[in-house]
Amino acid sequence: MNDLIIAENSAHKGEQIMEMLEQFDLFWEVKKVNLKIQDPKDSENMLSTDYFGTQRQDTGHTFACVKEGYQVLQNWELADLIQEAAGDFDLEICRGGQFNGGAKVYLQICTGTLKNIGINNDQVKKYITAINSHDASTSLGFGMTNTTISCSNTFHSAYKQMQSKIRHTQSMQEKLQILRNEFAQIQEHEQTLYSQFFKMAERPADNDDVKRIVTNITGIDLNKTMEQAKADYSTVQINKAGQLTARISEEMTIKGKTLWGLFNGVTKYTNYDLSTPKRENATLESLMIGGGSKINNKVFELVNV
Repeated sequence: MNDLIIAENSAHKGEQIMEMLEQFDLFWEVKKVNLKIQDPKDSENMLSTDYFGTQRQDTGHTFACVKEGYQVLQNWELADLIQEAAGDFDLEICRGGQFNGGAKVYLQICTGTLKNIGINNDQVKKYITAINSHDASTSLGFGMTNTTISCSNTFHSAYKQMQSKIRHTQSMQEKLQILRNEFAQIQEHEQTLYSQFFKMAERPADNDDVKRIVTNITGIDLNKTMEQAKADYSTVQINKAGQLTARISEEMTIKGKTLWGLFNGVTKYTNYDLSTPKRENATLESLMIGGGSKINNKVFELVNV
C-alpha cells in the first residue's frame, strides 16, 4: 500500500511539473550530441571528435560546444529541484521563461510584497529567480528580482552562481540539500536587500547626486553647456543622458527627492529606454543578465546607504 501511495504521489508530482513547464514554454529536452568532422581522406565519411553540442531536441538548435564531462541540467530536473526546495519554505514557483531561444531558462518563486516605501507608499513584488544556461555560459545561479508596482520597473539583484555543484552532483538528494541550504542563505540576503529600499526612501538626493549618477552611466558632464557637450560628446551619448535625466526627474517627482526616487529613475530608463536585441523577452534578459542589469546594480551600489 505504501509503495502504491508513493507511486501515485510521484505520478501526480510529475504531472504538475509537466504542466508547469508547458505553461512557461519550457517543456523540452536538451541532449549532448557528438560533433563530427569530415574525414580528410574520405569526404563521404564523418569522424567523431572529443567535442559535443548541447542541442535542443524540439527545434534542433545547438547552443554550445562542450567537452565530454559537461552535464546537462534538464528543465524538468531544475523545476523538480526548485519546487522541492521552495516547498520547504512554504513557497512555490509562479513564473518562468527562456532567453535567446532557450540558451538560458529561468524559474521564479514568489516571496511576497513590500509595502509603504517612500512618500507615495510604493509596493514591490518580490521573487527569487533561478537562472540556468544550456549554452555553457554560466552554471545555475540565483538572484532577487523585484518589480515596483507604481512604475512596473524590474530590478534584478544577482546573488551568486552555484559553480558546478548542482550540475556535477549525481544524487538528486545531494542536489536538493545543496539548494535547501542555498535558499536559507538567499532569504537572509533578501532581508538585507529590501531593508535597503526603505533606507533609500528616507535619504534625500540633490542635483549633485543626479549629476554624479548620470555622468557615471553616460560619461556626460552635466555641468557643461549644450554647446560644449556637442563639441565633446557624441549625439548618442547626449541623447542617453537626456533620456536618463528625464526618467530620474519623472520618478523623483512621484517618489520624492530621495535616493529611492533617483534609483527608480535609473530602473525606469533601463526598463523602457535601453536598446535591446529584437527577440522575445529581450528587455527582461537585459534586466537579469545583460546591460540593464549591469547599470541597475552599478547604480544600486553607488546609492547604497
